[in-house]
Amino acid sequence: AFFVKKIKSPTGQKVTVEIRSEFPSVTPYYLRNTGEFAPQQQARSEASRQAFMSALRTDDAVFYVGHSRNGGGPDFYPPKLLPNGHANYAGHYQVLKAGVKDMLSAIKDRGEAPPMLGMMSCLSEAWFGAKLAAASPHTAYLFTQHDKLIGIHEHFNAMVAVMDGMMRFQCGEAMAEQVESVKTDSFVQELLRNTMTKRRPIDLNAKPGVVHD
Repeated sequence: AFFVKKIKSPTGQKVTVEIRSEFPSVTPYYLRNTGEFAPQQQARSEASRQAFMSALRTDDAVFYVGHSRNGGGPDFYPPKLLPNGHANYAGHYQVLKAGVKDMLSAIKDRGEAPPMLGMMSCLSEAWFGAKLAAASPHTAYLFTQHDKLIGIHEHFNAMVAVMDGMMRFQCGEAMAEQVESVKTDSFVQELLRNTMTKRRPIDLNAKPGVVHD
């Protein structure tokens, strides 16, 4: 889906903003996506992955809303499951780390991450924060410290708040305040981190879920 709009900067300059969204799932159902719709699902997953990696190389702001896969994401495909139906974290995602390797490769190709990068997935600061901060220390990152899917509405709210702030040319502090203002679940923490916010740097030795501010 595409949305294009011209907006005016504080200096009066007209800026064309283009927003694109990708949705990788053919249906909400795992069995259908890996069964009768498997070819379509494979094509859509790959197209979404390619779009995300391309955006990392060229766009001004990129947001991922999905699964961290215990550090193996971002992921755009149906999950790899164990016989008991649980995701195969230890034997697949945490071994291959395909998503984060692709992401860091795209950032390396560009020389830095996009000016704004949001990772709206479980414990994204703990799983990806240190690697991303090392790869591009001056990027403004939007991370979550929440580890449950029930925070998905918070993630969307935080992402929309930041997008709104960018289109209104807000500074980092104002964006951080806006992220905080849309929070309705006290257990969900969305963090906007970069040099503009004057927050403490990410603790590279942190355990998942630990708050450092």
